[in-house]
Amino acid sequence: MTESDHKEQMSPAETEKESDIVRRRRPVWLMLMGMCVSALGVLSNFELERSSYAGNASPLYHLLQYTYIPMLMLGLLATLIGSAIWARHAPLVTLLWSGLLLGALALAGPKVTPINLHDWTGSIMFVYVAALLIGILFLIFAAVRYISRPAS
Repeated sequence: MTESDHKEQMSPAETEKESDIVRRRRPVWLMLMGMCVSALGVLSNFELERSSYAGNASPLYHLLQYTYIPMLMLGLLATLIGSAIWARHAPLVTLLWSGLLLGALALAGPKVTPINLHDWTGSIMFVYVAALLIGILFLIFAAVRYISRPAS
């Protein structure tokens, strides 16, 4: 039995449920890929600083010099877009708690991690700002959904 035969035998409700599950998983993958690319950007910045002590004539130094900022920013952008898409379909309580926890982590992170703008840790500052923005985005989505819910 092929997959298309299986889908033909499914009821419309089952097909809708399956497509809803697939629709909810896509933004999660986009968020995870964005976080991984952002982490690669931070690690590239760390490696750039380490390789700068050996000199700036190596090809690795030049590669990292021109790639760590695009990786960091594209990863954060993908995470932000995936979070916005996920927030449209997330349950209200999950959205509220996710927003509060992300905001708390984004505000507590700089207290735990000493950030030096002239060091590789300066790139972590962008991650904290993005986490705070995503937390605020989740809280806005939760507030709009709470206000626009039908009266019971």
